[in-house]
Amino acid sequence: MKPNSNWAIIVAVVSTVALVAVVVHSIRGGIDQTGSSKPTKGPLPLTKVQSWAIQVQDVEVEGAVDALASSRCDMLVVDPTCTDWSEQETKTFDTAGMVCRLKATAAHDGVHRKLVLAFINIGEAEEWRWYWKGARNRDPKTARPVDWPSFLLEPDPEDTGGDHPVAFWENDWKNIVLYGPKHLPGQAVDPNVLPEPGCNFLSLIDEALRDGFDGVCLDWVEAYGDDRVVDAAKKASRLPATEMAGFLSEIRQYARARNPEFLILQTNAADLPVERPDAVESVDGVVQEGIWFYGATDAEWADPTGYDQPTDSLGTDETLANLKLYRKAGKPVFDLEYAVEKAHEAATLSRSSGLTPYCSRAALNQLSVPPAD
Repeated sequence: MKPNSNWAIIVAVVSTVALVAVVVHSIRGGIDQTGSSKPTKGPLPLTKVQSWAIQVQDVEVEGAVDALASSRCDMLVVDPTCTDWSEQETKTFDTAGMVCRLKATAAHDGVHRKLVLAFINIGEAEEWRWYWKGARNRDPKTARPVDWPSFLLEPDPEDTGGDHPVAFWENDWKNIVLYGPKHLPGQAVDPNVLPEPGCNFLSLIDEALRDGFDGVCLDWVEAYGDDRVVDAAKKASRLPATEMAGFLSEIRQYARARNPEFLILQTNAADLPVERPDAVESVDGVVQEGIWFYGATDAEWADPTGYDQPTDSLGTDETLANLKLYRKAGKPVFDLEYAVEKAHEAATLSRSSGLTPYCSRAALNQLSVPPAD
């Protein structure tokens, strides 16, 4: 996902000054600018999180980290921006410094500090990341490049986003996400061996550990259900759900050997435990998108298709039923609703279902105001 404003305000634009004021307020997202007190204890336990937010684009933009730091959120999920090598500004971004600053601000209780998690895609290869070796912005209608690694699957003809599904069970992909070029699956893990600041990245998980994140939020866990992945798994005599459950377990084991408190959250894929009940034990929680309202992932911030699109009620019921498998196991569920005018409704439905909501826009390139509920 590379692809959220205060939605409660109705403004009558009667002058240029009024219009500018509305735009500025929208850009700021109505973030609490008072800042937060210095925490006196460690991170707030995941199960105690009452509010959270996610920003996976434009973290490097001036003022973005200020807004994240001054927010009242207990947990922040952000892109590990220095892994984005599409521009010099992102490639040289001080991710470790950002994490350090965010961890120095208090959660809602004014005592514990915020939790800070890195958003990492484990089911797709993204052309803007440091590990990408091939040409960027390739025309998806052209033939598959001969120099593509075997784990990289053919994208949809209409896919121009620069992210491509992968055969996530292949060792070369696992080395990118997890083991790094100096580790191979099956080797003993030395918890004292971590990359030093300024060195080449060993793996996405190593990078998150090195930069001080409290954990990771794993995107595209639902890759096991993608038709292209299913076809590739069949040819390789693999069961994709089984492979994903195993991958989550490997990630948890590897990260916990290096930081016993490291958190693993999965994004979506609420139905994975239906096929593999053991998958629940490999994560500490779930981020589920669009249970009641969704938005087009390629929509810009102001594009109305990026929010308030009702989810089919049958899909909502099925997702909630599957999420109960996690909740029964004591795993918190964080609900990401793409809702603006429907934000209050979405948040109320979410909390009444035992979930912790955050309402934003599908662009996820700035913060939104949690609705009063």
